[in-house]
Amino acid sequence: MIRRTVMLGLLAVVLLTVGPALAADRCVLAEFLGGTWCGYCPESQAALEELVDEEYAETELAYVYYHIGGADPFRTTESQARASWYSVGGVPHVEFDGVETCIGNYENLELTKSWYRGIIDDRLAVASPIEIRSSGQIGSTSGYVTADFVARDTVTYSQPRAQFLLVENGCEHNSNIYHFTLRDMLASEDLTLSSAGDSMQVTRNFTVDPSWEHGEMRLIVFVEDVDLKEIIQANLMPPPYDLHITSTHYAEEIDYSGMSEFTVYVENRGTATDTVTMDIAQLELPDGVSEWDWFAQYCGTGGICYFGPQDFALAPGEIDTFYVEMGDYLGNVQGRAVTEFTAQSNGEPSIQLSQIYGTFVDVPSVLLVDDDGGASHETHLETALADTGYPSMVWDTAVRGRPGQKVFDSFWAALWTTGAADGTSITLADEAVWADYLDAGGNFFIASMDYLSSRVAMTPFIENYLHIDSWSSDVGGFSMSGIYGDQISHDMTLGLSGGPIDNAGNDSFVTDGAPDVTFTSLGSSRGVKVEENGHRVAFIAFPFENVKTGEPAPNNQKSLAGRVMQWFQLPAGVEDDELVGPARLSLRQNTPNPFNPVTTIRFSVPSGAGRVSLDVYSVTGRHVARLLGEELSAGPHSIVWDGSDDLGRKVSSGIYFARLSTDEKTQTIKMTLLK
Repeated sequence: MIRRTVMLGLLAVVLLTVGPALAADRCVLAEFLGGTWCGYCPESQAALEELVDEEYAETELAYVYYHIGGADPFRTTESQARASWYSVGGVPHVEFDGVETCIGNYENLELTKSWYRGIIDDRLAVASPIEIRSSGQIGSTSGYVTADFVARDTVTYSQPRAQFLLVENGCEHNSNIYHFTLRDMLASEDLTLSSAGDSMQVTRNFTVDPSWEHGEMRLIVFVEDVDLKEIIQANLMPPPYDLHITSTHYAEEIDYSGMSEFTVYVENRGTATDTVTMDIAQLELPDGVSEWDWFAQYCGTGGICYFGPQDFALAPGEIDTFYVEMGDYLGNVQGRAVTEFTAQSNGEPSIQLSQIYGTFVDVPSVLLVDDDGGASHETHLETALADTGYPSMVWDTAVRGRPGQKVFDSFWAALWTTGAADGTSITLADEAVWADYLDAGGNFFIASMDYLSSRVAMTPFIENYLHIDSWSSDVGGFSMSGIYGDQISHDMTLGLSGGPIDNAGNDSFVTDGAPDVTFTSLGSSRGVKVEENGHRVAFIAFPFENVKTGEPAPNNQKSLAGRVMQWFQLPAGVEDDELVGPARLSLRQNTPNPFNPVTTIRFSVPSGAGRVSLDVYSVTGRHVARLLGEELSAGPHSIVWDGSDDLGRKVSSGIYFARLSTDEKTQTIKMTLLK
């Protein structure tokens, strides 16, 4: 076997070896050598951990962090011995199966991941002559592992040796987290395997230090050739208690007095039978609605339903199916319910999983992804949406991780905000989810002042979906100007000074000419919207959170959020120049019509029109609401009516008339509200 070392900045030569087809699937072992003191190590560490978490199964890639150097609190004699084994000189140093060495890393996380990914994929393509099966348990003070080593083909290695690594996730030092940290290296075992069918079983008992978090510990078993230093096979011991929850979808839109139903699969992937406590709770309901008005329950396959905790026994490998239901027993309140279904292991109480589901009663389903690094900036967009008649279900990435394809595809519209976070949390995998969502006809809004500046290279999403050619990072800007006639930004001047986020991080960009620019500042583009291939996507490169709340419409957060949502609902093919009416009073038909819960009324006024009034009347001529009564600039305007009268009460279904009036002329349209 040829051992290869690749150092960043040197051209790598790929050597191909040809050999017989072997029988066992390979699990690659990535051995990371670094330290808490190493300034370049976090990038390499993050690249490996993202590959482990997001791209490769536990049966494909195992990972251990050997902390070395006297200043590292997690340093062990075994870690130092492993560094000597590989003759480590500089860090970060990564060994893949002992035959591929990566020293250093790229300055870009995605490039480092790509470097590692190519090596891992090459190794996965090489089958192993040995299969490892392990089982055991890690307790608070002690544990054990039993490993079976089976030759699936002729073993040509001269000195195979089994190693056992006890690692811990979530080790914290100076506010940094280190996963898969080596805590103990158990006694090794020389293996005598040669012909197909040969097998050996090895058991190791070990102690667990009380300062270690036993619920975060895993055990890695691997076989290496002592002479070649090649890892022949690796295995991550499956935990005895391991629950997983998957769902078919995460949001439903229902009519009044309807019921939503979400299918949930609870799977025991552990090696021991577990008693699992299921439960349900209503996390959010509209004001004035009780949990008995909108009633939540979960039902098993036998048809028995529960609205509180209930225990279920799950054997290893067993999958139980449940149906989470939320029913509207009022029939006259619009809004959103957020329901949580939980499953807690009794075998390992630290395992408590949950799924959240949004039921949207008589309103569109809207997802708000909170990607602000654990801050509370998302409340600005959440409040603005609710004030415009669009309640959203918030998905906090700091708590629930990255939303996948099924989450996105469950919603009519999705909005993503990074607040003051640096934008590097957005990955190519996130962008792939966005692209697939849009390809399926989704509506998507991104508010991030440094999404572009966090990219070091063009990405397919930026190029092909936002149609941005280039960008400039951190150019600032305290005011954003809208584009005359644009469905989102017409007549807008958004002041950003004094907000919760530093405006210095605002980016600017240049498009390829295909999309509509929506906002500009300091002579450069700051917002864009794209309608193509059945989808709509809008992006602003400044913080939504800094837009004022107290400014009159349309220069506030509510107007901006409302116009984005209205644009999502516009009939296909409405052009900007259609909204720029002639120099006369013109009242266009509201959209949508019929509507529920909100509709947009568009109109144009000539110069010198004086005071302009827009009022809503019932079919009997009763005055319902005054939507506008002021002097306006010449050109196109729009007003959103949310179906409320002047006292804020929701009106009933029926026909209403919108009347646009000046001192000289009046125009009227008929609108239909359906509930």
